[in-house]
Amino acid sequence: MSRDHRKLRAFELVDGLVIEIYQATGQFPREELFGLTAQM
Repeated sequence: MSRDHRKLRAFELVDGLVIEIYQATGQFPREELFGLTAQM
């Protein structure tokens, strides 16, 4: 009996958050990208 983790509400919320973080960090200056992203 396999359960699909993608159907869990928590997964949906975290997946959306990760997408938002990637979009936000895409705007960061290259020289600061690693440090700022790690802090997020």
